Amino acid sequence: MREVSVQRLTEAISEAVILANTVMTPDIEARLHAGLSDEATPVARAVISDLLENAAIARAEHVPMCQDTGMVVVYLTFGQDVRWLDGSVEEAINEGVRRGYREVYGHFGRLRLRAARRRASARAALGRAAPQWPAQTLSKRSRPLSLGQRQTDPRPASG
Repeated sequence: MREVSVQRLTEAISEAVILANTVMTPDIEARLHAGLSDEATPVARAVISDLLENAAIARAEHVPMCQDTGMVVVYLTFGQDVRWLDGSVEEAINEGVRRGYREVYGHFGRLRLRAARRRASARAALGRAAPQWPAQTLSKRSRPLSLGQRQTDPRPASG
């Protein structure tokens, strides 16, 4: 029987989360470069260029490529002869995800500043105002929606 500490699992999950958030895979990057040369419209080329720039910054500075990089799903397979030591496998996975996101998003302030600068630059390049989405803040009394509730649009209906 092989004995494995759950700490090794936590470290592996943490590293996987960090890589998934900060490193674009070579196949995706190659397709974006191909799309950049094939794309006819300036706006589309600017978006692709921004994606490639974000990927380069993320890789170099160890920051996330974007604010929402998805949800972690862990598929774990191991043989019958593995005995986990020092804790629960589920807790080790959850801790690995927590550590990975904490590591990546600790640099989040710098990324937000760069994103704001890019949006301002994009608005100037387009020669018109790009959509401005109001920041949403939650009061202390705010509660998340339950599955049965529907969120309504707070903006007045036009027409």
